[in-house]
Amino acid sequence: MRSIYTIADMTTQVISKEHPQGMRAKNGLEESELCVEYKTMRSSARAVLLDGAKVVYRESCITEEFRMGVEHDFPFLKMQFEIEGHSAFHSTVRGVPDVVIPGGHHRFFFLPEVKGFLTYPCSRSTVEINLTEEFLSRILQNDLRAMGAFSAALGQREPALLGTRPMPILPEMRYILFEMKNCNYQGILKKIYLETKITELLLMQIRQTGESGQRDVRMKKADIEKLHFVKEYIARNIHDPKSIVELSRLSGMNDCKLKSGFKAVFGCTIFEYLTSVRLDRARHLLEDGDQTIAEIAYLVGYRHSQHFAAAFRRKFGCSPSQVRPNS
Repeated sequence: MRSIYTIADMTTQVISKEHPQGMRAKNGLEESELCVEYKTMRSSARAVLLDGAKVVYRESCITEEFRMGVEHDFPFLKMQFEIEGHSAFHSTVRGVPDVVIPGGHHRFFFLPEVKGFLTYPCSRSTVEINLTEEFLSRILQNDLRAMGAFSAALGQREPALLGTRPMPILPEMRYILFEMKNCNYQGILKKIYLETKITELLLMQIRQTGESGQRDVRMKKADIEKLHFVKEYIARNIHDPKSIVELSRLSGMNDCKLKSGFKAVFGCTIFEYLTSVRLDRARHLLEDGDQTIAEIAYLVGYRHSQHFAAAFRRKFGCSPSQVRPNS
């Protein structure tokens, strides 16, 4: 099992990476760390290899859009949680779809053949879980019917994405991801713990996407561009949030279409997105800044630090003080 990554600029760099056959770890669990630095990108990753699954916690600092070629010589079954940032895979294989995951969203997908380009426009924080089909069958007790059309496509070796669009990472998902990343168990106990958490996350993904209940939303390109304008405007003006009526006037869309379209395209309401941006900004300040928690709460638009702390815990599953370095 091999992955090849190609970084092209003035000179082309090719990175080849071998994976254990069947994604199986010696003694049931192996841990490793990897740091990569390349001009506009600096990335650190911590990986835990289990029996048929690999969990990767990745933090990437990207100063300008980063693009690289990618090719795997094995089928790709993956749960990806794009906690922050944005990930876009553009396939060069006919019949294999692109996979785009905005920040704050997740996807579960199967690609029988992977060859194309990965594009990361900004810094990222992700949890990526690669599975073998054997692992998936085992945790679902050899009955994949709950996954609906995804199961049928998997059986026919066809590309499959669970649900019709990326879905927002729920607060309870964030809490599980936080627990996994900070797990203190060792050896066999850690293996059992992580496999249990992977199962929980998969069940949440299946329940949330509910393939039979999702409808593919079709919108005009011009309307989608207006929605992206609103999204970017909100992110740039967290200290001066506009009402729906004001955003409607700025975008040239009526308020009903704005609200329904925003949720359809981005998987969350306008208020949920504003809250998410504020809290993501706060987390960066907590990790890298010297301000007090009360000062940071005010900087990201909260008048009361108690309200800020409650919202922060709902999103990240921990208090603001817990993400402070050496806290």
